[in-house]
Amino acid sequence: MNLIEKLGLPMAEAIASCLLTTAKSPEYFCLDPKQYFCVVDGVVCFYHDKEQQFLEYKPLAECDFEYVSIADLRAAIADHDRTDHVTDIRNHISPNTRVSEAHVNEAYKLNRLG
Repeated sequence: MNLIEKLGLPMAEAIASCLLTTAKSPEYFCLDPKQYFCVVDGVVCFYHDKEQQFLEYKPLAECDFEYVSIADLRAAIADHDRTDHVTDIRNHISPNTRVSEAHVNEAYKLNRLG
């Protein structure tokens, strides 16, 4: 399962755009608890919105929480946006190709639209 499927596109976009925090340029997002952080000299520093600063937590090697890189998440969103979802085969073939109704029905079946 990729990052977009795991988080859902709206949540992934919100995390990647840093709309959920006042932090300037966080590097990572912890999935549980949902919190932005950066790593300084191998130490995790969670962002505290109320105090508007990063606070030291513990070395990254000792952390067992699941997290995503903001840069990787942005790249995954860009890849997701470039993905071509075929909904009608007639939009994806040469205009000179003759398409029979059987071809269209087969395409619908393959894409689970029919």
